[in-house]
Amino acid sequence: MDDRGLPVDSLPARSGPGAAARRRHRRRVVGTAVFVVVSVAVVGAAVFTLTGSGGSGDGAAARDTTTHAATSTTAARPPAGPFALTDGVNVRTGPGTNFPSLGTLEKGVKVMVVCSATGTAVNGPKGPTSTWVRITGAALSGYVTNEYVDTGSAADDPNVVPRCT
Repeated sequence: MDDRGLPVDSLPARSGPGAAARRRHRRRVVGTAVFVVVSVAVVGAAVFTLTGSGGSGDGAAARDTTTHAATSTTAARPPAGPFALTDGVNVRTGPGTNFPSLGTLEKGVKVMVVCSATGTAVNGPKGPTSTWVRITGAALSGYVTNEYVDTGSAADDPNVVPRCT
């Protein structure tokens, strides 16, 4: 019995032969687990960034392949901006409400505009518009209706914001 009234053989071995080896093994296991979790997170983020879909697996990206090819960007000039979002918006994989949403960005977030495209018409506070812009520089990159990006007339000027090709 120890001074707490517990049998000595029921106490965890904190010292003695093998204790240092157990601590090293435990540190290796924890270190390996942390490495694996961080590696998976980094690879997942890279896949999300490169595919623009986050690998949702719902087949939406495959269904819209031809439309995406028609709206891909080849702009050689740097993005215009930064421009502030005037309201919370859904960021989409293409220029229209029929494209899957990648997520939302909040009012006031600053974005860079890569190009503009004609897409699904939407009604906003300024009236109906079919101008969509491809944005980057925020947590999400994709298309949002120009109705909620404070670009002024920049999105209508191909010398400032090129057309998406």
